Amino acid sequence: MKTKNIWLMLILTFLSMPIITWAGIGTDVGGGGGGVDEEYHPHRHPSDTPKIPADAPWEGLTTWCSSTEATLRDYKSYARMVSGNYARVRETLVTGLQIARDNYQRPGPEPMPFELLTLRSIHRALELNDVLFENGGEFENQVVSNLLSHFYNFIIDVNLNFDRTYTIPYFQHHHLCPDPSRHAPNCPYRPVSEDNFYAEFGKYALKLLSLALDRMEAMGSDKNELILFEAITGWAQVDLANSIFRRYYDCQRASLWDLNQIIHNFLNERKSYFPDSRMLILHTRQRVKEIKESLVNIEYGRRR
Repeated sequence: MKTKNIWLMLILTFLSMPIITWAGIGTDVGGGGGGVDEEYHPHRHPSDTPKIPADAPWEGLTTWCSSTEATLRDYKSYARMVSGNYARVRETLVTGLQIARDNYQRPGPEPMPFELLTLRSIHRALELNDVLFENGGEFENQVVSNLLSHFYNFIIDVNLNFDRTYTIPYFQHHHLCPDPSRHAPNCPYRPVSEDNFYAEFGKYALKLLSLALDRMEAMGSDKNELILFEAITGWAQVDLANSIFRRYYDCQRASLWDLNQIIHNFLNERKSYFPDSRMLILHTRQRVKEIKESLVNIEYGRRR
């Protein structure tokens, strides 16, 4: 009887072996064997795919800034390929700006302390494109293409030397080290600057004014140049108002606003002290140069 029981146990063990073996190796077809499939093929599950942490929103900003630089460089190269057909050149440059703008995503529910200057500059380039000859001919498209090409350089410079150098590192540090009185374990490094927690709106406004003075001769007509200066002076005074040092800029902001309104009234055929556009152009150039020089003295003369 004892011998028969031993043989019975051996037979049952032998019969069960194929079942165990196939449950272990049959998981590549149709999902396989349930729990064993979980063990052998973890790569199938989306939860195991690396993702940007929800508590690291600055990574999305860094990615967008890097991709924006690449996009603008690519589309400027594409524009060179159709050089001579200025309608196509303009269309290509505008497309690159639109793609960069549309790729931007908010970093999270918490708002940024201010709009990224790269994104602000892209919006402004597109706005200039809209106000300058929306349906222009070949000459007008050449003027706008030339301006947008230089605006591309301006945006890339702002991207590298403002947002990626200061804005994003500060945003990252704010999230990693929310309490300055404690050294959190996820805060192993110092911020970019231990003293200056602000954006360089003054230097950004300086770059805007320099862009206008650099491109004014290539605008093709007095009216186009005045349109450019109207936009730049309006933007620059807003930028200076965003700065924590805006009291330093009171005179420059007032001068920019006054000049902006003089140009606006002239372009809209309202009462003006200037008999013709040429007189206003000469006045505008001189005033912008003076405002720029005074900003240089403030930016590089005051103690930080």
